[in-house]
Amino acid sequence: MKLLREEGWDAVTQARVAAASGVGRATVYRYWSDRTQLIRDAVVASLVVTPHILPTGEFRADLIDELRYLRHYLTENDLAPVLAALVDRAEWEPDLMQVKCDLVDQGMSMVHSLVARAVADGTLRPDVDPNASVSVLAGPLLFRRLLSNEPTDDAFLAWLVDSYLESHRFKSRLRPARPSNT
Repeated sequence: MKLLREEGWDAVTQARVAAASGVGRATVYRYWSDRTQLIRDAVVASLVVTPHILPTGEFRADLIDELRYLRHYLTENDLAPVLAALVDRAEWEPDLMQVKCDLVDQGMSMVHSLVARAVADGTLRPDVDPNASVSVLAGPLLFRRLLSNEPTDDAFLAWLVDSYLESHRFKSRLRPARPSNT
């Protein structure tokens, strides 16, 4: 993972992994005959490094906290280069497509769960799709980290969640104005 994060896809070879880990090349080749499987196993092993937030029941606060969790992984743990490498290679290597999907599912499982619960308890409209909500909420963080290098500070996260809530909560119905008798 360190080679992948720091030097990219081409740096991850059995020989480089053996040298970096101090293990013999034959041992590395015995367990990973191809580089795709080596990277797959490294990514899968790193999927569950830190638990997600523990929901408090306050939907807005829980969403913001979970987006902080994602921000942490994209910046502090430097998941972004690994994700970029997976996105690049997954288009041509079906095994890596599944690794990429597993990584996204694991990373976004709590956002999905929070939204599904909010739909079930009536906090959000019944037509809200948790899968689409993951895209709406996580997409801006991924865009800012991978493409625009804009900050994702706490104020941005609060704005993002508040914008989402504004468009996905029940809205009060306005009664039509009564016609006047004039």
